[in-house]
Amino acid sequence: MLVLVLVLVLVLVLVLLLVLVLVLVLVLVLLVLLLLLVLLLLIKNGQVRRTFVQTYVAVFATSLMVLIYAHFTRCVLLVLVLMLVVLLLLLLVLDCCCC
Repeated sequence: MLVLVLVLVLVLVLVLLLVLVLVLVLVLVLLVLLLLLVLLLLIKNGQVRRTFVQTYVAVFATSLMVLIYAHFTRCVLLVLVLMLVVLLLLLLVLDCCCC
């Protein structure tokens, strides 16, 4: 009986940690999107501005698709991986744009 309780507590803690990591990644994505909006207001070059708008739309659309997928499948780990991929792609685009 005690072993079963310990296993259930361990599973609950692991699930809570996964949810916490997912929430942190989502907050990070939202902060990056906010940063993009602020940078967009400061940029005067048309080509760079267009790249920022395209990046913002791509990241927002991809994040929305990942969240919809997560809602219907309840696959937290896959969502976490997909959101990290979105962030890496965003950083890559920003790095290429700013050089």
